[in-house]
Amino acid sequence: MNLITKSGCATAYGKFLLWFLRIPSREHLYRYVASGDSQSPRRAVPDQTEYRYRRLWFDFRYGTETTADRVDQTRKGWETDPDNHTYLATRPKCVRRAFSALPVKDLRDYTFIDFGLGKGRALLMAADLQFKSLIGIELRKELHDKALQNFNNRRKVRSSRIESLNINALDYEYPDGNLVLYFSNPFGEQVLRSVLDNLGQSLASNPRDVIVVFAMFVPEFKHKADTMPFLSLEEAGHGYRVYRSRNSARLAVAS
Repeated sequence: MNLITKSGCATAYGKFLLWFLRIPSREHLYRYVASGDSQSPRRAVPDQTEYRYRRLWFDFRYGTETTADRVDQTRKGWETDPDNHTYLATRPKCVRRAFSALPVKDLRDYTFIDFGLGKGRALLMAADLQFKSLIGIELRKELHDKALQNFNNRRKVRSSRIESLNINALDYEYPDGNLVLYFSNPFGEQVLRSVLDNLGQSLASNPRDVIVVFAMFVPEFKHKADTMPFLSLEEAGHGYRVYRSRNSARLAVAS
């Protein structure tokens, strides 16, 4: 009898998932997942199916649970909270796309701060980029506790300097040193403006290089960021915008 080791099972399961991820792009799958006329399947359904499989692959890879329970969040009233938005796990490819647009490639001197940490998916992906440290800001204790659990259970993460703070983003004091701030539509316009105003005050008293990343940005976020005199747009792409503190060029020359 052939004995399959635990690592062998993981490898086999991983290969199965990788194979399964390719299924949604195959023509024959559309016949099975489409509703209505089988001769004209709707491509939006396979796209959603592919996303579900990729979400499963992320949690399988890291040993985490980062999915969003929309029904439970609606019951709790999170869906209608204008100040603190409901939890939505950002698609991994959207996070990677935003990270690839960072104007600095050597991030060992930067602290990564995720506003609206949720269950920690973006922070876990940022850990692969060798930041000096990683911090998550999460108002809802339920999500904060789940993020801590994911950090403790994580696999294949290079950095161990990860922490989650269960506080209001308005009460957070920015640390010294260079920063990368990450926002994935975590809260409403007024909260965002206050958070950015606090950043402006911090930069006025302690000039340094700060990069602000908006993933899954909404037009209101764009308008708020564009009006901040201490930020300049570095790059805008599909689903993201990257800003940088205006004193960055001067600081780079000085160093």
